[in-house]
Amino acid sequence: MLSPGYDFVPNIGLNSEHVLRFDLEQESEQTENECTSPGSLVAMQAELKRLKKENRQLKMEREILKKAAAFFGVSYLAYLQRNKGEVSIH
Repeated sequence: MLSPGYDFVPNIGLNSEHVLRFDLEQESEQTENECTSPGSLVAMQAELKRLKKENRQLKMEREILKKAAAFFGVSYLAYLQRNKGEVSIH
């Protein structure tokens, strides 16, 4: 199916597959140019730096939560043992 704006192609006798291939090549070149332009490289580096920082933060939070879960799990088991499995709600 042709992209919007190319609906005239069959009417002027062009092969729609050639136009589609040309359209895809143009999009590919445009994307390639956008990714290699100096401005986008700076933006990509900034995004990578931000994501690495976020990843470090999430790993640290995960470790804290794992330790907290282990601590509270052990504390709860000790509580149950002291109270012979009876749980009272205060």
